[in-house]
Amino acid sequence: MDRQTEIPQIGPAVCVIESDPGMNLQLGKLLAYLDSPIIHYQSAESFLAESEGIEVGCILADGDQLGEKSPEFIAQLSQRGLSGATIIIARQANIDDAVKALQQGIADYIEIPQPDRLLLAKIRQVISRTVSASGLRTH
Repeated sequence: MDRQTEIPQIGPAVCVIESDPGMNLQLGKLLAYLDSPIIHYQSAESFLAESEGIEVGCILADGDQLGEKSPEFIAQLSQRGLSGATIIIARQANIDDAVKALQQGIADYIEIPQPDRLLLAKIRQVISRTVSASGLRTH
């Protein structure tokens, strides 16, 4: 199994799709400030295969890793009602990719690095919107 659960599932989770161990460590430290479980996935494929039954509050996906598969991944998220819970982060944002992703309904496309407080604020906003829209429980 590719995912690593840092906190037992209690309420909506932040699902991180990132294959770089260093970036996962950095994001894990940052996301510890949230009052949400954090679940790491090594790839979009592993997220799609293993996330059934998870209460998803926000998906934080590495846009550089998604690459050309990004539109297909977002379409699959949309079928599951999760595109609006998704933030794509990219080290080198491509305007065309960002526009296409936003048109497909993702919550945001963010070039990193960003100040921690701004990224956390956006994640909290997405979780709040997801919980309100879906009726997920909070803890």
